[in-house]
Amino acid sequence: QQLGGGGKDAFGHSVPDILQLHTETEVATVEAENFSFDSDFIPSYVAVNRPLLIKGGAMHLEAMSWSDYRHLLADLGNEVVQAAPVPYSKNMGLSGGTEAPLAELLSSPKVWRSEEPTAGVLEPSAAPSYIFDASVLRRRRDLVKRATVLGTAYMERHMSHVRVPQFAVGFRGAGAPMHTHHAALNASFAGKKRWFLCPPEVASWSLDPVSGWMDREHFQ
Repeated sequence: QQLGGGGKDAFGHSVPDILQLHTETEVATVEAENFSFDSDFIPSYVAVNRPLLIKGGAMHLEAMSWSDYRHLLADLGNEVVQAAPVPYSKNMGLSGGTEAPLAELLSSPKVWRSEEPTAGVLEPSAAPSYIFDASVLRRRRDLVKRATVLGTAYMERHMSHVRVPQFAVGFRGAGAPMHTHHAALNASFAGKKRWFLCPPEVASWSLDPVSGWMDREHFQ
């Protein structure tokens, strides 16, 4: 965003202010009940590219019911979605991608992993596939409202473009590799999600499955 004549943006941030925020080594964390999207979200975080974890921020969404597989499969089990070790594999000419009904993929050994490794149980050596689909909620617009964190009035007031939510399911070791993009809001409905955040000066794109990337020397 552009700075005004006084060297500050629309929210009062100067370049030194923003650069100082980017030296933070801990991700800001707040409880949902103590956080205001109206007063805090855009000026304190989005405008300065500052990551934020909102604990309990998705609890009010109807999509929280998807933490129970019975509800997830009832809503989306028959929908064909994409899965691959690296999202968008087909578009990038990478191997290993597949498309199938969600119910079928959730029971596939290419996708499913136990929460923790089981002693004596041999797992597939290939990187697990990550269910990541950008089109299913375009087809199922009736479900979009269930997974939308920000209200329509808020988005119309503050945002020029908001894409239809993407849908993802990943078990242990699955996920997206290192990549970059503009501001994004992610809601987690079940399990745990581990993030790796890098400062802008070392941002990069990778086509390596995240499970293999984590084993490499430069990550260690």
